[in-house]
Amino acid sequence: MSWARLSFRLQRWEIVFLTAGVALLAGAMLWYASQLMAVVAENPGCDPSAFTSGCEAVARRYDELSDFVTQFTNLTWAAPFGIGLILGVPLVAREIDRGTTQIAWTLSRSRIQWLAGRLVVPTLVVIGLLAALAVTSEILTAALFPQANLSEDFTWYGRRGGLLVARGLVALGVGVLVGAILGRLLPALLAGTVVTGLVFGGLTLGMDRWNEAEALVLPYGRDITGDLSLGERVVLADGEMMTFLEMQRRGVGSFAIAMDGQVYVPPEGSEFEGMESPEEVGELIGQSHVLVIPAERYPEIVAREAAVLGGVAVLFGLGSGVVVHRRRPV
Repeated sequence: MSWARLSFRLQRWEIVFLTAGVALLAGAMLWYASQLMAVVAENPGCDPSAFTSGCEAVARRYDELSDFVTQFTNLTWAAPFGIGLILGVPLVAREIDRGTTQIAWTLSRSRIQWLAGRLVVPTLVVIGLLAALAVTSEILTAALFPQANLSEDFTWYGRRGGLLVARGLVALGVGVLVGAILGRLLPALLAGTVVTGLVFGGLTLGMDRWNEAEALVLPYGRDITGDLSLGERVVLADGEMMTFLEMQRRGVGSFAIAMDGQVYVPPEGSEFEGMESPEEVGELIGQSHVLVIPAERYPEIVAREAAVLGGVAVLFGLGSGVVVHRRRPV
């Protein structure tokens, strides 16, 4: 407990700042959720998402609220990275920067024990703050999409729910490791931002490839509301499937155009402008399809990604322990 109190005191201003910011964001999200629910409750005969006759004012109000709600989802998407780095980078880097590591590490039974003690409070703060955002983001999403079963719906995937917590723990691990390596607060914060972007870019690509291997291939035009869309693909006449970008790289329909689910290649030297019918476009080379993960697999996909993120966070924590154990005090 003494180490926990010391850890809190050393990062109290970051914790206070982040707690205040999350409280303001969560409060605003709950307020907008209440406004959306009030619009629906006060106008039971209207579909607020559609501009039907007699419901125009309701739809306009709903549309105005939706614009603000979308901005909040952008903040909830970015929050795990900011919170994790702000708490993670100074954990070791500040001690090295101030030259206090020699005393701290000498007084500790081991550097690993010192690091573990210092990690307790930031980890709990990350979990607590992002759990609050996870809950409020779910409430806000349910208010905007009252007809959706969000337990089996990929709407705003990664911008709501428990994945926010898992991503915050990875960002915390990145911040601690980069701070331990560089030992300077500002350079570590800048480097941590870059490394976090690279790490999550790689994780996103990896998870996308994993999901694509299990995705359903559906014809263009099918209702995929609530499903996780993994992009459009073209199924050629010989059965081969590829993206439009792959077609360009391989010279297969470099100027292909999709019309009503059909993919055409115009005659050489022709222009797309003015082409309104398939006959004008040119040769039919394939059909347009979409890759999707069905909505009912939402809990499974979330659990799988959370497990991957948790494993990555543990790896960064272990890496931080190795660096701290081997690093010479400054």
